[in-house]
Amino acid sequence: SMKKNGFAPLVIMQATHSGRYAKPNGVPEPVIAYQNPLFEKTKPISPASIITDDELKALEELYGRAARLAEQAGFDGIDIKACHRYLVSELLSAYERSGEYGGCFENRTRFIRNCLRAAKPAADQNFFLTSRINACDGFPYPWGFGVEKDEGIREDYTQVNALIGVLKQEAELPIVNITVGNPYFNP
Repeated sequence: SMKKNGFAPLVIMQATHSGRYAKPNGVPEPVIAYQNPLFEKTKPISPASIITDDELKALEELYGRAARLAEQAGFDGIDIKACHRYLVSELLSAYERSGEYGGCFENRTRFIRNCLRAAKPAADQNFFLTSRINACDGFPYPWGFGVEKDEGIREDYTQVNALIGVLKQEAELPIVNITVGNPYFNP
């Protein structure tokens, strides 16, 4: 509280889709953007677990709904989580995925941009949008976001800087939280 701390803390709801770590019924039920041999060396995930473009479009609207519910519940903002290899993060490195959500920068960032666009109607002077984004996954290209092509895991912040610029312009994010790596694989 303001009286106790000298400032009023912000309460932000973090919205995430667990993707390859999903356990909606208590057991693993992975949803992946693409198959990844780095993660699936010993236990490959079926291609049937790859989320379709139509399923991603439906999820975008659910993120918008989550923002409206968070605003109604009294949160100060919503964080669209795009890090640590959860689904939104994995889409950022979907260089080899076909369709509207893979390949070029515009396609790989389409999902987070559309989620924030769907959430934007909830934003006002009392509720804001933000995101926690991996600046570098620490996985070699084409499996990692924020790494130089053909240079192992050497960081390249060009794409994350471009993404933040686009998100600030399109969704008017007042803050962005930056992180790196994956706590399950390369903390």
